[in-house]
Amino acid sequence: MQLSPLGRLMLLALGVALLGPASARAQAPLLDRLTVGLKLTSQAYGLPFRNVGQGRRNLGVAAELSYAYNSRQTLLQTLQLGVQHHREHGNQYSVNTQLAYRPTLLGRLEPGVALGLGRVYSFANPRNPVYEQDGSGTWRKSARQHRGHWQAPLSLSLGYRVQRSEGMQVTPFVDYQITPIINYNEAFVAFPYSLLSVGMRVKLPQS
Repeated sequence: MQLSPLGRLMLLALGVALLGPASARAQAPLLDRLTVGLKLTSQAYGLPFRNVGQGRRNLGVAAELSYAYNSRQTLLQTLQLGVQHHREHGNQYSVNTQLAYRPTLLGRLEPGVALGLGRVYSFANPRNPVYEQDGSGTWRKSARQHRGHWQAPLSLSLGYRVQRSEGMQVTPFVDYQITPIINYNEAFVAFPYSLLSVGMRVKLPQS
């Protein structure tokens, strides 16, 4: 099977997220550069910062693994796996990788911005099926009620670092992610939705 240019780009991005540590292994052990996270997400369809209240009914969860490229832990590559339930549109499963910049302000605050590429798989709610246009331009119920789409997430976050006495670093955070779904259907070349999240990142004590 021959991959499209986007497919090759996605594999390259995932490779960077998973294999990037090899280039810096001589500088610091792998575990010293890793951070794990978990977040509760709420989803809303529409333009950024609109329809945010819809998210209360459309909840999900996502796990995150981050690798720091530099010793200050400010430039990171993330790999995220998520599951999302939407009451009207059904369930979604996603994987994405993002390049993130998270500096530290006042010793505690951790603002962040991230941009990446991912893949989302949607399974339609039987009560709200997917429609598509036929050759005459008429909208009809699609024979495929599950689809995969590319997405390009842009994330803004704010965390608060807490250094535990045993050396573990814990960072509660809030995150707002704007995610256009690419080539959603015949009517939408890019269909926007957003995720508002609250979560926790944990960095284990350095070896």
